[in-house]
Amino acid sequence: METVGLLEPHNDTHLWCLHFVYQPRINRHLQLFSEGWSRKRIRTAGYKTPAQLWFQGLYAVAQSDHLIAQEMNQDELQVYGVDWDGPLSSEENLVQVPDTRFPISHSDFLLLNEEINPLDDTTIHGIGLYERTLEFVTSRITS
Repeated sequence: METVGLLEPHNDTHLWCLHFVYQPRINRHLQLFSEGWSRKRIRTAGYKTPAQLWFQGLYAVAQSDHLIAQEMNQDELQVYGVDWDGPLSSEENLVQVPDTRFPISHSDFLLLNEEINPLDDTTIHGIGLYERTLEFVTSRITS
C-alpha cells in the first residue's frame, strides 16, 4: 500500500485507519489458526489433539487427590509451564507499535462502525476497506 501511495507510514491518520481495518482481521485469522492447530492430531501423542490432551489432563487432575487440583487458581494457570529460572531468549521479539491519536469524534466513530465492518470479506485483503475508512476519516477531519 505504501508503494502505490495508499499508506503514509508516518501519518497518524493513515496508521489509525490501518489499525482500525487490520487489527480485527489479523486477530480473527490468529484465532482461526489457533483453533485449527489445537485440533491437529499429534502422531507421538496417540493421534490426540492438543485440546484432547488438555482436557484429558484436566480431568485426570480433577479426579485425583493431588493438592494441585484444589490449589491451582486462574493466575497460576496463566504462567503454568513458565521456567522463570531458565535461559533468556537471545532473540529480541518486540514490535514497536506507535501510539496514534483518535482522529475523529466519538459520534463519527460510531458512524464509521455502522458504515464499515473491518471483518467484511474482500477480494483484495481489506485494501478497499482501508481506502473507505481513510476516505471517511479524512472527510470528517476536514469538515
